Amino acid sequence: MKKSILLFSFLLSISIYAQKEVKTDGEFQTELNSNESKDQAKKRAKEGAIINALEKAFGSAVFQGNSMYVKNSSSGSLTETKTGFNTIADVFVKGEVIEELNVAYEEIPFTKKKGRETENGIEIKCEVKIRAREYFEPEANFNTFTLSCTDTTRCKTTAFHKNEPLYLYFEAPENGYISVFLDDNETSSILFPYSTRRDRFFNGYPVKANTSYLLFSTEKKHQFDNTIVTDELVWDTRENLEKLTVIFSPSLFQLPDLMKQNSKGLPEIIPSVDFNKWLISLRKKK
Repeated sequence: MKKSILLFSFLLSISIYAQKEVKTDGEFQTELNSNESKDQAKKRAKEGAIINALEKAFGSAVFQGNSMYVKNSSSGSLTETKTGFNTIADVFVKGEVIEELNVAYEEIPFTKKKGRETENGIEIKCEVKIRAREYFEPEANFNTFTLSCTDTTRCKTTAFHKNEPLYLYFEAPENGYISVFLDDNETSSILFPYSTRRDRFFNGYPVKANTSYLLFSTEKKHQFDNTIVTDELVWDTRENLEKLTVIFSPSLFQLPDLMKQNSKGLPEIIPSVDFNKWLISLRKKK
């Protein structure tokens, strides 16, 4: 497998642990629509208030290219992160609710114009106080690195020259499943499982504990499955900076919905933003 330039690897383990419990409050106000009940509007208002409380305490997700950032709700500053987010009403927040300490609703009447006429309406306001915690992700519980040759003692590198081969070493302390993606700031391409076996291993490729694997090598001694045909790809980088994402889980996981790039045998792809959202949903399953 060949590549122009790869500047660093981005490693993720599918595991999340909680930390930093806080008390935080939030509020949200929404109009009661004519096609819904008050209970439905209250549910929407409560979700918005919880999102507001969690954003105030921990921030929310912002996606830029192949990176995830935490946005501080007070200062607006962005900090790159590799940790997980929680999803509420399609909003990605950096924490989760442990306990609802107080939930209060208020109905606020208002008048609005509709053409030449006016009509009365109601807005539902919700204020919440919650006990919440932040997500924390530990160090990856596997060993992986990129190489420019198959010698694992002298060829470790994260910077590659044009037409230089790229290999990936992987070893985990327990049985599990892996997949590998490469992101060029616009799209993420799946590199492993290889294309000829992808339909069979759409939940990740099974690996054995304490076993060394060298991916993308065509040498017979590195063929850990005799029926595998290794993909050999050549591509050019646009920004001299790409992320290689190695995903490992002790249990099966579903790969994201991928789309064919074209009919020339290139890897399936997914937009970078959608790939990051998929990673978040995967982490939520712990």
